[in-house]
Amino acid sequence: MLGFLEKLTRWFTGTGDYMEIESWWCDTFLISDNKVKTPLGSRVTQFEICVDIRYSVDGEDVRLHRVQLSCTGGTIGGRVSINIASKRTGEAWFVSRLCGEGPLAAAVRKDLEQEDSQLKDCMLRKWYGAPDHRRSLRPTEKQLRYARHLGIAIPEGISRDDLSDVIRKVTGE
Repeated sequence: MLGFLEKLTRWFTGTGDYMEIESWWCDTFLISDNKVKTPLGSRVTQFEICVDIRYSVDGEDVRLHRVQLSCTGGTIGGRVSINIASKRTGEAWFVSRLCGEGPLAAAVRKDLEQEDSQLKDCMLRKWYGAPDHRRSLRPTEKQLRYARHLGIAIPEGISRDDLSDVIRKVTGE
């Protein structure tokens, strides 16, 4: 029911072909060819970014339509907005422009390609309106290899979480 209402809302607001995730901190680093000067004067080439993502979903495939630096980002102390951070220096700050959309989209794609991508799971749950969409996801290749190694007969159409449950029962974890 919630999925239907969410899709109906997207249709009425004119956004029926995509959804948005706002203020997502990419787990991956964006690496710049040029050193970026931080507010405290350091120069860094690796940093984390906070982005707004416009996307659509076809089955389990996520299609990116637009990726841009977040205008709202996160906050420090509830007052100072941030959308970029350097782990090396421990600094976080706000920039209005860093680079074109290509490198930002590449960082998001890298997050989406991770084995258990939280971003992809979040996008699929939001798109389908399901509180636990992972129950309908296919098992990962890593899971399938491990299950075969354990001698588990893998039923056709088993979900990612159901296979995890079977593996836990077999291994006693």
